[in-house]
Amino acid sequence: MQLPLLVVVPKEPARSVSPEPAAQDGEIACGSREEEAAAVLAATRAECGDLLARAKAECEAMLAAAAEEAQKLRAEAEKAGFAAGREEGLAAAEAERKKLVAEAERLLAEARQIRKEMLARVEGQVVRLAARIAGKLLQTELQQHPETVAAMVHSALMTFAESGEIIIRLHPDDAVVCRAQLAGWQEKLQDKAVCFILEDAAIPRGTCKLETTDSVIECNPQEQLEKLQQLLQDVKHDG
Repeated sequence: MQLPLLVVVPKEPARSVSPEPAAQDGEIACGSREEEAAAVLAATRAECGDLLARAKAECEAMLAAAAEEAQKLRAEAEKAGFAAGREEGLAAAEAERKKLVAEAERLLAEARQIRKEMLARVEGQVVRLAARIAGKLLQTELQQHPETVAAMVHSALMTFAESGEIIIRLHPDDAVVCRAQLAGWQEKLQDKAVCFILEDAAIPRGTCKLETTDSVIECNPQEQLEKLQQLLQDVKHDG
């Protein structure tokens, strides 16, 4: 079918929509996907647990060493005071004791700061690891269940209130799957709008762009994952 040439002049900035799972169109079996997700989450928890355990062990060892050194310094200070044995030596011993105690407290403070920095680095690694795993899970989902894109397009279509023509831009591989659903989408829209699918190799797999004369909706799960990762990083820094 020859598609009409349409010049799109968006009046509103592109808005990103997080598509909700379609109840009818593009609905997929959840059993195997849930098992895959559970396996990935279990692996993530295990790797994150290992990272945190190693960081905690190193920090605890550092704190224990600092505490032992502080106790040793305090003992030396007390011994110096008793060894003086004279009134005139007590003042000097007390000054030395305070100096050693201050040094011990400094060592403990440094150890606590190092522990805090190490845990902060581990938290960043956990966030990045989770984002990478989520991205791989998304790609696997799209490869094994290409109809997921159709469900995403359906959800986006249902958000349009405008009438007229809607151009659905898709990667050529995704367009093949979505064309099978086009008649059903058009039936739900009735006479409110007319849908056209346009293949666009510049559109990444698993994403879509819906255009009307008034607005544009972009659905890009990978971009949403990146925004979520940045949000988690910002929350970590604020905390």
